[in-house]
Amino acid sequence: MNHDGVTTATMLLLAAFAVDRVASAVTFVAFRPKQAKPSQDDEATAWSRKLWYFVVAAILAVAILAATTKVRLLEAMGMVYDTSPALDKFVDVTLTFMVLVGGAERISALLRAPAPASAPAEPLEVRGTITLADSQPPARSHTTAQ
Repeated sequence: MNHDGVTTATMLLLAAFAVDRVASAVTFVAFRPKQAKPSQDDEATAWSRKLWYFVVAAILAVAILAATTKVRLLEAMGMVYDTSPALDKFVDVTLTFMVLVGGAERISALLRAPAPASAPAEPLEVRGTITLADSQPPARSHTTAQ
């Protein structure tokens, strides 16, 4: 089956999403808090969590790249040339790997809902006078007294 650029991009997006979800699940289970109320992570724990996330994501990305030869970014965009096929393949696989691993974290950031805006503590009250000015003054009627 031939893959065009859109199909390959969609497959990469889904694969990167799957890599992110599995890596997040593994790091969640491995680094779950031992207390009922978790305290703030210290730097060592946060670093370990990031390192394990990368390791798990890298293993999954290598498995995806080994399982299929049709999901290659540069090949789908038509940027692979016959002048040096070994170098082209290396660059293509490396770039696709980076998209799968690095793209997974970015997709995760995109999927997080933004924090809702906090409501002001008190209702807003405006006091004062508002003057509306028309662009043309109103027509005055001139009456002559006779």
